[in-house]
Amino acid sequence: GVDDSLIRDPDDISYFPFIDDLSYSISLNSFTLDGTFELDMGMVTTALPDSGNSEITFPSQIIDQIQDYLNNQKNMSCSFIVEEGAEDYAMLVCEVSLYSGKFPNISIGFNGTIIELEPEDYIEDCLIFDNLTCLCETNLERSLIDYEILLGDAFLQSFYSIFDLENDRLGLTRNTINNTIKIIPISSLDFSFPNLLEDSTSVLTKTQTREFDWKAVATVSGLLGLLPIVAFTSYFMRRNKKINEGQSQMIL
Repeated sequence: GVDDSLIRDPDDISYFPFIDDLSYSISLNSFTLDGTFELDMGMVTTALPDSGNSEITFPSQIIDQIQDYLNNQKNMSCSFIVEEGAEDYAMLVCEVSLYSGKFPNISIGFNGTIIELEPEDYIEDCLIFDNLTCLCETNLERSLIDYEILLGDAFLQSFYSIFDLENDRLGLTRNTINNTIKIIPISSLDFSFPNLLEDSTSVLTKTQTREFDWKAVATVSGLLGLLPIVAFTSYFMRRNKKINEGQSQMIL
């Protein structure tokens, strides 16, 4: 059965039928930013819950629209980090004003029901490198070879997932975890980052983002200017993104 102790609202579970007997894919019919900007889905009509994937992976035609929206409507400077050894995939990173930058809510329509992601759900961490701007690494991944959206751990960790195999459907509802965004000051570290504001087409390798020492980590509770900072810790080792135990359940 369903463990209500892990769910924010046991009466708010949305169920989506699997599109066929061969996978757990569900129908996708809309994708909106900030509640008003609707993306052109083109031929992308399905999404696959995928716990073997850490990110939320989009076909290029979808995430390129997200990048354009952030750059042109949110005054950010977003580019892609090509993943080492997997040139068909790249992570979206954005240079943002520390005091005015605000990422959008993402509304995804599954079979007519809207599931909303807040910035805390899809932003991994932000590096403050001059006290005015920061570089934020999202969990939004660009794919040149996938034809559907892959809902990896970055999506699933925010929801209690019910794989109801008896009725061939997926249930989703918000779990009890409150996601936060890590803010990492690096002004005191011997580290430099390419300025994406000067060269928005720059392509970084993922290893470049791991060559500094992770110290002085701050956790933030929201994205109102990426402040306020709630707590500081020291000597933070980057965690592997995993779904918390007990947050995904399969019903046979």
